[in-house]
Amino acid sequence: HHTIAERWRENIAENLRPRAEELLIDLTQKEEENALRLRTIRDRLEERFVQPLLLDRLISLVEPAARDAREGLGEASASFQRLEEHLRPFIDHPTGVGLDVPHWLRKFEAEVARVRERLDQPESKDETPVALTYAELKDQLDRWEKPLSA
Repeated sequence: HHTIAERWRENIAENLRPRAEELLIDLTQKEEENALRLRTIRDRLEERFVQPLLLDRLISLVEPAARDAREGLGEASASFQRLEEHLRPFIDHPTGVGLDVPHWLRKFEAEVARVRERLDQPESKDETPVALTYAELKDQLDRWEKPLSA
């Protein structure tokens, strides 16, 4: 549901932009008054409160790109291209003070590890959805409380 999510992100960004601008003006005044730059706070305000949403979008693109890579499509796949496109802003605009690994990179790395582990495990037959007819479902619910026969 990338299209719906994108419209939602845009709506949130539009609604929060004026407040972020006000807070940036206030922060600039405080920084000038105190001859101090609050880099981490400034980074958050310059993100206009939508960076977590953009990170979630980026994370959602990891698994499709990894699946394409497993199928040998690699960098030529549309999924990989989309992942690279959404990764670029995070790479081009580093945040933080440079001492710690950025939050987005830790979250991205964790998702890559999760997807890699998931793709390395063979599919379990237990995870395959089972389709029941209404009559079969009703029969199972009717027998729910009854003890199993030996």
